[in-house]
Amino acid sequence: MTPPTPATLRDWLLHRLPDAARAALEERLLREDALVAQLREAETDLIDDHAAGRLDAATQADVARHLIADRDGHWRWQVARALAVKRAARRVAEAGEPRRRWVAARPRLAAIGALAAVLVLAVLLVRPPLPSRPPADAATLPTVSLRVAATRGTASALTLPPNTGWLRLQVEAIDPQPRRYAVSISDGATVRFHAGGLTLRRAGPYAFVEVVIPAAAAGPGHRTVRLLPEGAPTAAATAWELDTTVP
Repeated sequence: MTPPTPATLRDWLLHRLPDAARAALEERLLREDALVAQLREAETDLIDDHAAGRLDAATQADVARHLIADRDGHWRWQVARALAVKRAARRVAEAGEPRRRWVAARPRLAAIGALAAVLVLAVLLVRPPLPSRPPADAATLPTVSLRVAATRGTASALTLPPNTGWLRLQVEAIDPQPRRYAVSISDGATVRFHAGGLTLRRAGPYAFVEVVIPAAAAGPGHRTVRLLPEGAPTAAATAWELDTTVP
């Protein structure tokens, strides 16, 4: 299958793809781990370009709206901006000015470089804290269960249970077969969580896939949760549209 172009990945990240193309790409994201990595690289490139001022006004606004508005995205932008300032100072230093001007400017350039280095360090030190590792016993975690009946109609409201940074997500399989499944959670701009190779579980008539997820991946905000059988190219993903809130 032909890989999507960098422009296609960027358009998906910026909410610019037509609905049919968007759905097709999201189906592939569930099946192809390498494509998820490519999408992450495209996201990083967009943030870097925004921080360096290399984007047109419309794209700059879309990146601000969809990629760097949340806490993690803003932290990544701060790092990119600090590095861009440092690179700019280096380019000036290497521009080959006449020696007299260079000698006069050297203290100022050194100060700029030092300031950029301090800024990079400061940004790294204030990175948002990552959640602790999930407990070894997933049964102790609060659970969110998604049933097939909830996939129809408009987005469902869901209040996430109180948690310490992790949740146990159970997703019902619409056509349970002895195969492996993949689960993804996205907010329309970013794949917040993806896991593959998940086995089917049963509790009476209820067949489901279970996975431990970071609570931040589930919200708050609009989320799309998708379940896809692996190794079944013609199988369609089951999707849940959720508007999540925290208690």
